[in-house]
Amino acid sequence: MTASRRESRRRLPHLLSTAGFRPPVQFIAGLRPPVQFIAGLRPPVQFIAGFRPPVQFIAGLRLPLQFIAGLRLPVQFIAGFRPPVRFIAGLGTPVQFIAGLGTLVSRRKHTYRLSVETAMKSLPFVILAALVYVALSPLVAMPVYNTMIFQPDFDGNFYPSRIDNCSVEPLWFSSNRGHRIFAWFVHNPHASKTVLLSHGNSGDLSDRAELIAKLTRAGASVFAYDYEGFGLTPGHPSVDRICDDGVSAYDYLVRQRHVPAKDIILFGESLGTGVTTHIASLRTSDGVILQSPFTSLLNVAREHLNLMYLYPDALFPRERLDELRVLEGKHPRVLMVHGAKDPLIPLKHALTLFANATAPKQLVVLPDAQHEDMPSTDSAAYDKALRAFIHAS
Repeated sequence: MTASRRESRRRLPHLLSTAGFRPPVQFIAGLRPPVQFIAGLRPPVQFIAGFRPPVQFIAGLRLPLQFIAGLRLPVQFIAGFRPPVRFIAGLGTPVQFIAGLGTLVSRRKHTYRLSVETAMKSLPFVILAALVYVALSPLVAMPVYNTMIFQPDFDGNFYPSRIDNCSVEPLWFSSNRGHRIFAWFVHNPHASKTVLLSHGNSGDLSDRAELIAKLTRAGASVFAYDYEGFGLTPGHPSVDRICDDGVSAYDYLVRQRHVPAKDIILFGESLGTGVTTHIASLRTSDGVILQSPFTSLLNVAREHLNLMYLYPDALFPRERLDELRVLEGKHPRVLMVHGAKDPLIPLKHALTLFANATAPKQLVVLPDAQHEDMPSTDSAAYDKALRAFIHAS
């Protein structure tokens, strides 16, 4: 073999390598040894997908103990946990067994400390709010609310000689509590009935002359009185006191003026309707007339002062002006007269009372009347109803 031919043979592998062919056995796809005939496998045992040792037959596992999901140690069977004491959520030490308890407890202590500090700072305001709430409750602050309920007058003509051609007898009598009360006894010489008049929350006797005249024209005598703290009657009004004053006026008529109970008609106006039903629940009479009545003082108070809705019934004084309760029970015949346009005590009160009152009962609604103009508005309808009721028995 000549030198040139030997040189050519030496260069042949280099030329083949440059073209991508190293030895002849790499005829197919650049395989290095013959055993890598399929897909560049290196040893024969890597026949399937390039596995390295036989024990890594499944998914490239490195050791047989790592059969499941590439776990490193047998004790790390669940989700790559490192030592056994970290079985739950990768905790560093056993004392942190529950979700980073050390840090969590520290954070909760800090939060708790902030909560306690905030609560302590707010405590004086909470106590103050509670004290104000209780202090403003009707059970505690009723003297304050009395100034809102009662609006008496102290001036007027308290010694008229006559009203509607009927003589007026000004007088004083003692209440059952020993308190002096000023009153008028208006005598109608043709009357067989005496009306015991309990007026409303404002004014005094001198403001009721028109109403008294209406009653005398209907055929009755009238005994009217001023509550404690109204007109010439000394003292300070309260719900309990005006109720006691009303019962005392009835007792005075029966015991000292010898007016038979069967000849007494109880008449109440506005707030006085509560006093009248209170008297009716304790004493006998021929009948009851209620002008602008209400279901209960509590209901009216809540309608006019929304603050009252914040208080349960237990924080109110004992209800003595509960007309609905009285009229639901046994009572004398009753006439209710109410203005359809009454802005202070809406007509719904009278409708509720009439719907729940036991018989005999009568309701007269004056379509144009409001609250304080009752004697003069729709006068003919009112006079007719009064006259019929007074002469009914």
